[in-house]
Amino acid sequence: MIAGRFGSSWLGRLIRVVGLVYSERGGDLDAASWNSIGQSPVPYIYRNYRRLREQTTSDLLEIQALSFGITPLGVLQFCGRERDNSVPCYNVSANLLAGFHDGDEVDRHCEVDDVKTGCLVRPPKDYKIPLRWPAGKDIIWSGNVKITKDQFLSSGSMKKRMMLLEDNQIAFHSEDAAYEVFGSQVQLTLERGLPAIIGNFVSRQLPYPSLSFDMVHCAQCGIIWDKKDGAFLIEVDRLLKPGGYFVLTSATSKGQGEQDETFIWQKTADFNCYASRCEPFPTYPRTYDLLHATGLLSHYLTLEKCGLSALLLEMDRILRPEGWIVLHDKVQVIEKARALVTQIRWDARVIESQNDGDQRLLICQKPFLRK
Repeated sequence: MIAGRFGSSWLGRLIRVVGLVYSERGGDLDAASWNSIGQSPVPYIYRNYRRLREQTTSDLLEIQALSFGITPLGVLQFCGRERDNSVPCYNVSANLLAGFHDGDEVDRHCEVDDVKTGCLVRPPKDYKIPLRWPAGKDIIWSGNVKITKDQFLSSGSMKKRMMLLEDNQIAFHSEDAAYEVFGSQVQLTLERGLPAIIGNFVSRQLPYPSLSFDMVHCAQCGIIWDKKDGAFLIEVDRLLKPGGYFVLTSATSKGQGEQDETFIWQKTADFNCYASRCEPFPTYPRTYDLLHATGLLSHYLTLEKCGLSALLLEMDRILRPEGWIVLHDKVQVIEKARALVTQIRWDARVIESQNDGDQRLLICQKPFLRK
């Protein structure tokens, strides 16, 4: 029955598990005894006990995954090189062809962006692990971002803020993140380990929960706040906590030059709104060193109706090589996730919760795949 359902390889794995348990209890299981159990030959001969134990643990996890009704799948393939630095759902050309205009064409529209899913976004060819802080805040590897030497030298604003060093490095003179024609100030800022996000909210909400901030500051952002029936102000209200502040700074012509004026409003009432989170996160690949969530997998599976595989792939896209993922959730959800992370090539382990037997902790590390 076992061989018929799982194939001969699964029988071999089950034999190894039984053999290890028997040997740990003091039994004498020689090579002849191994081959006498079942019709399948033993696929490996182990001379090292530690290696045998690690392989047996892996086999136990796969057998346990089958008990939850999870079918092991093959390893996922890599995406094309055009995905190395791209942000899903931002495609102005496709948006214009779809009829979006009046600013909507620069917003995110996942429904018209024909992006291949189900593959792993790999690092650029010349990618290197970022330098540790505080050095990594001022110096980055040029191969980690979408910018060439010619583009850098042709941009006057870039040369004012940055300097090319030897060994393919870029040094920063200031914290300013002015708009660049080539590359993206957001990607450059993220590569330095500083917080930044792509957040055009012409037709969509920003990727933050309601009541997230004590203050929202707009400094010379050029937004016409009464456009679209006040939708921009409604979004600011959604993000602000009760009693939070909206600060607007804009340049005003006075006399011979310009002078900044600042206006401050305080939120007095609560406002709540709900947005779908099944779409890709609006940021570049390799944005974060650590992702941590409690109950996220259960929430996506039950309330958002999102695919678990797509969610884990999105985590892989926005995580840097050698970055970490820590997920705390229910046992069955964690087991399903553990079976899927083998496709993504993560190194993973599950830790039992001391306070709740129905909860597990899944700790994973993304490898640096150089292929």
